[in-house]
Amino acid sequence: MKDSFNFRVYLILAFVLVILWGIYGNITQSNLIRKSHIVVCGTALEIRVAKGGDYVVYSCNYDSKRYEFMDGVPIKTKRNFEKGENRLLVAMEKGHPVNHVILTEDEDYEKYAIKPEDTINVRCQ
Repeated sequence: MKDSFNFRVYLILAFVLVILWGIYGNITQSNLIRKSHIVVCGTALEIRVAKGGDYVVYSCNYDSKRYEFMDGVPIKTKRNFEKGENRLLVAMEKGHPVNHVILTEDEDYEKYAIKPEDTINVRCQ
């Protein structure tokens, strides 16, 4: 009985640590984008529907290279894609394009410290 209790306690502690690690990683990712970012135009290639949620597959160019990503699809991006609009703005950490985020909501610009001048030369055609 006591062994079962100890196992549950360890399991709960492990679960809490995983959650805290995830929160820390998300905050760190956001802070790195805030400190040093570039905004590029991306192209939504497809929306994938899965049990765990919907995902958007999209590509963008950075530093003369094409990158393809798959992330959870923001609601606005999904609606726009269904209307035939496949362009989206992506903020990336300079030098580390794997640290990126799709900009869809007004709050995203504030959260990642994106200023109007960051998007002036971004042409999504």
